Amino acid sequence: MLVRCFSLAALAALCSTAYADPQATHDDIEIRRILGISQGTIRIAKDPRDDALYILRQDGAIERIDLTAARRVPTYSHSDHGIRSGFTGFAIGPDGSFYLASNRHGPRNSGQFALARGILLDADTGERQWEQLDPDNLPADVPIDDILAASIFGRDPTTANRYVLKTNGDITLLPEGTAYTTADHGFIRPSALFIDADGTFYVLKRIDLSIYNIATITKGEVDPSSGERIWFTLAETEPYERCDCIYNHEVNALIVSPDNRTLFINSGSRTDHGEIQDGDGHFPGLRETALTAIILRVPTNARDLVLPNSRYALLDQGLLFAEGLRNAYDFAFAPNGDLFTTENGPGRDMPEELNWLRQGHHYGFPWRMGLDDTPQQFLLLSPRSTAVREGYYHNDPTYPPPPRDFTDPVINLGPDADAYRDPADGRIKDASEEGVRFGTFTAHRSPLGLVFDVDHALAEPFQGDGFTLSWTRGDPNGDSINGPFNDPSQDLLHLDLAKVGDNYEARVTRIVGGFSNPIDAEIIGNRLYVIEWSGKRGLWEIVLPPAEKFPPANLADAQVFSDLSTQTPADGVVPYEVNAPFWSDGATKTRFIRLPSGKRIAFASSGPWDFPDATLLIKNFYLDLVRGDPASRRIIETRFLIKRVDAPGWDGYSYLWNEAGTDATLLADSTTVTYVIDAPQDPVGFLLQEYYFPARQDCEVCHTKGAGYVLGVHTAQLHTGAEQNQLHTLAQQGLFTEKLPADLSSLPHLPNPFDPSVPLDQRARSYLEVNCAPCHRPESVGRTIIDLRYDTPLTETNTVGAFPTLGDIGEPEALIFSPGKPQLSTLYLRILTQGTFRMPPLASSIIDERGADLIATWIASMGSSTAVAAVEETTPTAFALDQNYPNPFNAATIIEFQLAAPATVELDIYDAIGQKVRTLVAQHLAAGRYRAQWDGRDDADRPVASGAYFYRLQAGDYLATKQLTLLK
Repeated sequence: MLVRCFSLAALAALCSTAYADPQATHDDIEIRRILGISQGTIRIAKDPRDDALYILRQDGAIERIDLTAARRVPTYSHSDHGIRSGFTGFAIGPDGSFYLASNRHGPRNSGQFALARGILLDADTGERQWEQLDPDNLPADVPIDDILAASIFGRDPTTANRYVLKTNGDITLLPEGTAYTTADHGFIRPSALFIDADGTFYVLKRIDLSIYNIATITKGEVDPSSGERIWFTLAETEPYERCDCIYNHEVNALIVSPDNRTLFINSGSRTDHGEIQDGDGHFPGLRETALTAIILRVPTNARDLVLPNSRYALLDQGLLFAEGLRNAYDFAFAPNGDLFTTENGPGRDMPEELNWLRQGHHYGFPWRMGLDDTPQQFLLLSPRSTAVREGYYHNDPTYPPPPRDFTDPVINLGPDADAYRDPADGRIKDASEEGVRFGTFTAHRSPLGLVFDVDHALAEPFQGDGFTLSWTRGDPNGDSINGPFNDPSQDLLHLDLAKVGDNYEARVTRIVGGFSNPIDAEIIGNRLYVIEWSGKRGLWEIVLPPAEKFPPANLADAQVFSDLSTQTPADGVVPYEVNAPFWSDGATKTRFIRLPSGKRIAFASSGPWDFPDATLLIKNFYLDLVRGDPASRRIIETRFLIKRVDAPGWDGYSYLWNEAGTDATLLADSTTVTYVIDAPQDPVGFLLQEYYFPARQDCEVCHTKGAGYVLGVHTAQLHTGAEQNQLHTLAQQGLFTEKLPADLSSLPHLPNPFDPSVPLDQRARSYLEVNCAPCHRPESVGRTIIDLRYDTPLTETNTVGAFPTLGDIGEPEALIFSPGKPQLSTLYLRILTQGTFRMPPLASSIIDERGADLIATWIASMGSSTAVAAVEETTPTAFALDQNYPNPFNAATIIEFQLAAPATVELDIYDAIGQKVRTLVAQHLAAGRYRAQWDGRDDADRPVASGAYFYRLQAGDYLATKQLTLLK
């Protein structure tokens, strides 16, 4: 159980208080009591599958909380999992598996404890008949397991009276005074008090230090076939020696990693500050064991795993995760995946800690707590409670030296929970006001109930932040040794964490106060649930302001456009253009960036930029409803790409615009809309275009981790190379964290694939970079090993002359790139294909003929240094001139012809009025089949205009002419 050391005066005051309801310090926080909970309830946990809440009692009973009906529903008990008592930890994994931590003590024999029983004789006078029992022959009705797990506090169920057992043997009724003494039960230095259901008192005295603890981790796994929960032992410690004192913190906190592979376990210390030494010689040099003051890490798929009481064995088996934590009573993962824990400090006035847990780190205990070295002495302080009685703490010169450097706790920047006792003068001061580096909480608060807003369901200033409770009642006057001085405590703190260097700092603010020993918390959406150990023992619901839902259901509510009808960007929404656009079934696009207020992009010359969390990228899609007429252009879709907060990756969303173009609706799933496109040149006069709106998971197909998630916003795409470079424009608008150099000419640049002034191979590689490389690259999701990034040397792309690994698409002789033969190149054929073999594989129903022509022309040019190349070695039986392909064309076209006999050949291009534009071939050729290429330029290497052209072949007496069309 949770053990804290109370002064008797403080405990008496606590027990006699008329409990008020907790109160919030913020007007936008609501608090209500859902229901009462059973005595001994210690943990609350959420099933991540359905957000159902469960609570655990110390006797092993598990109840589900029905929030709608405000009732507790008994769910499991010791008859299910087989353990009757000693429960301290509870966690639920992502798959719904339950994990329980329990502790049992043994072995039990006459040499290790003595027991006295006091049977009530007179309820009015409190007279009892006391007898000492033989540990080897205990009566059958003695609840020995409960007695051995008891503490110094007891509650009489028959009267509701509360009692505390003092080390001198007195049993004190709170708040009246002493009820029984050593003279009644016969024990000096008793260890524990237990009161049975009928009011019988049991006083336990430990005699031998050879009292062991065995901690058991029990797992309840759901059987998928039956739906029943199967319970078994996941792990169990070897027996390890306990301390015959109140400082045995044992195994308690549990948490399952988000990937469901690892269970983290806290095993608390068995001493207050690393050693115990008493004047009577009962605790000579008692220190920690290998299984105390550590964090363990075990696989969730383990069974009957033995946790050895040996540091070397724990290290060797990979079970020891972190060391030097006195009692890390609660764990929680932050939204970014970092694991945190609260740590309860000793009886001394040392700060309590919040720690970022990392593999192999040592957090200081027992050599350091809260940035203070131990033992910590105050010359002006006279300790007055058992927990810190003079003589207990011994500055032992033989104490082992620190093993290595320590990891500091999270630093509290204030304004709350940062009172400290100054070692220089013993006075209570405020760390944030004094400018003192403080880690982390006021002494004696006993922080627990740690949770984080991992779903970002809360509005600012709470979004994504942490929250923690404190168990101990405070001492506003700062007089008590064992109460949080100048600090009300028993509250809920807001933890606004920020990573600084290799650790975190936190702004800590009290947002709710007035609980009665709050012991655990859980968060669902914008509602935080707190359970109390004492007082009204309530389950409290704290309603925090919810985050505004983003993206909203209607695009107008996103406020990214100042004029929605014209898609005019709002303030802070910055337009940009890319050099090489992705093919989107002929849609025209506009693009924008919106950064969170005050945030900037970390610029990178190459590779992905580092965007701040919550960056929004916007893209509008337009279709020309009359082919070739920009005046008919209409917006049909807007897409959002939003960077996740405190987590890797981006999320994509799609809005479908209404026909009037006045607003757009957020789509929950993919959909296809058919648009009628007027096509005057088509024989039918119109076309039906099926346009695909992607589902949110579709975005992950192209926006891969290997590609840096963001595809179009990086240096090579935005580096225009123009006199007024777009990168400089964006820098002037304050988008980057650093100033860009004046000369950007050395930065990478993707050319426009359809700019005829750029060499053919660069244009083709640019097209593949944009349309194929997001998947076909190292460390990405492509199922082949080809690498189509722009800057990968062609010989290293695994494409030229390479056999396809995913099928030849019906061409048995095909290669990925078959030099000179686009019709036998699977990459080119996939661009032309609809259906299963299509590339890109989704969100496209129209072939990119322009892009396909570019790739075909490039493949055709491979391996050929002349304008004409032999295609076949066999001799044709006739002369022939083939129709060019592609036709119409944009970048280049291929013309093939065959000769039945050797001949002097001339192949020329003519314009529509008969003027010669270009001579492609003028030489004597042997019989065979040949291929020539025209790149749309004249003999002076100048681009020619769009239009109809003729090509004529003269081979001896053979003459043939055909028409081709150039479109730009």
